Amino acid sequence: MISTFLTRLYIFGTCAALTFGSKCGQSEYSSAAEECCPMCAIGSVVLKDCHGDYSTTCKPCSKGTFMNEPNGLLTCFQCKICENGTKSSDTVCEPCLSGFYSPEGVNCSKWTDCSVKNEIEEQEGTSIKDVQCKPRNWNMRYGLIAALLTVTVPLLLSLIVLYLKQNHKIL
Repeated sequence: MISTFLTRLYIFGTCAALTFGSKCGQSEYSSAAEECCPMCAIGSVVLKDCHGDYSTTCKPCSKGTFMNEPNGLLTCFQCKICENGTKSSDTVCEPCLSGFYSPEGVNCSKWTDCSVKNEIEEQEGTSIKDVQCKPRNWNMRYGLIAALLTVTVPLLLSLIVLYLKQNHKIL
């Protein structure tokens, strides 16, 4: 019996100590007019304080902001720059693994494979920037060789035929 009494006294004393100086309950906040108003839920903030018989009016957090706990605040917290936060939680930004990039810190993409486009890597990628590709130099070199062969082989054959005709080797 004494232990039950002491337990209740301890619980009452702890609760009294925790709420000392606060006249509002655990799920309430003190408004500007010093009324105890119901808190807004996660993902929203106060639009209008309660007053008399009217409860607190809450508004949802806008894009790029969040509120992760019940509250009596007037504004939501700003999300980090990478902007994939939700109305009830902040953004968690992490660097991309090697071989991947994301300019905004969200949704990492694999670096471009230059060889697929028959190109070479001009600049290595980073965690925020894709690989930069450029055309292979030999493309131009092979094009030049092909152009020269297209012109010189028929010319060379024509010269050989003329030479042979002059020497009566061909009918």
